Amino acid sequence: MEQTAAHLAAERHGRGRWYERYAMHISRVEHSHVFSR
Repeated sequence: MEQTAAHLAAERHGRGRWYERYAMHISRVEHSHVFSR
């Protein structure tokens, strides 16, 4: 993700205007299992 000053300012503006709560989770998938019929 591009982290320019303008991009960071736009993120802050969006969170403050549209969201009461904002969370971002960054992780790595170690294992994934899917079952379908």
